[in-house]
Amino acid sequence: MVAKNLANEMNSPEKASQPCPEPLLSICIPTYNRPALLKRTLTSLQAEQHADIEVIVTDNSDNQESQLLVEHFFQAALYPWRYHKNGPGLDAHENMNVGIGLSRGEYVYIVHDDDYLLPGGLAQILQRLRDNPQHYQVLMFGVKVVSMGQMTLKRQAFKRADYLAPATALEKLFSNSSFARQPSIVVRKEAYDKVGLWDPSKSPPGDIDMWMRLFGEFGVYTFPEVVAAYTVHTGALTMLSVSENSVFHIGAFQNIFEIARQRKLLPEKVLDRSRASFFHQFILACTFRCLVIGEIGTARKMMRLFYLPTIRQLPPSMKWLPLKLLFRLLLMS
Repeated sequence: MVAKNLANEMNSPEKASQPCPEPLLSICIPTYNRPALLKRTLTSLQAEQHADIEVIVTDNSDNQESQLLVEHFFQAALYPWRYHKNGPGLDAHENMNVGIGLSRGEYVYIVHDDDYLLPGGLAQILQRLRDNPQHYQVLMFGVKVVSMGQMTLKRQAFKRADYLAPATALEKLFSNSSFARQPSIVVRKEAYDKVGLWDPSKSPPGDIDMWMRLFGEFGVYTFPEVVAAYTVHTGALTMLSVSENSVFHIGAFQNIFEIARQRKLLPEKVLDRSRASFFHQFILACTFRCLVIGEIGTARKMMRLFYLPTIRQLPPSMKWLPLKLLFRLLLMS
């Protein structure tokens, strides 16, 4: 099986509660040198004690702060838990793979250490999993997009419960760079055995690569409940896209679309239209984030990405044209 116990190969320090029957849901929390944010994530879990979950923290940190925090928090936990300290050299994708490998639940829910559950969110997820005669392979819930100060920036939710077939799910994924956010998605563990684990070679667009594989194989069931908060901050992985390597990131996303084209996941015209919308939204969103934090020079640099040959050859995106023109006017000086 692809989702094997990778941690057994690492000979690393580990702490765990006593074994118990197989849980319904494994909550995997990959962490790296962010104990303050990890504390917030764990606190959101402690607010809801459920017997049919397990919590697994996999740690890439280069110190013991996160380990001590985890052991303290889990002293009073009524659910099984596990802490695993990874060996040196693992990246974020490999850290998630370790958590999947350690999980024993029927479903896996990855919550990064800078995101957290909302009150009642875990209960809503578990209820949807219990009321699941179709054995959904991939489920997507609503999220709140929040600032570091936990101010709500955006509420991203579905109007009703629905099933998006593979073609529909892929078109939405490829048209909207923010369509699928990590803490919104729950995956049946056997689905990872089918499509494979997270691919470190696909960083930074590793999430798009994973959702492409999962949605293309299974589609996705969407639900209106808003269950978690996704944090936007300068330390987040997604914010790396506004760094000096932005041209590289554009190229990496283009490679994902080329894979989709080669596999004929969508008709050419649909894929081209989706790609235009995706890159317009991606560049404008990065520009907006730079403007919010006062990085005017970086915002101008982001807008210049529209002049890259691979971007200029895309068809126009009428949906994003007004915002594109507005940002150009704002950044002219």
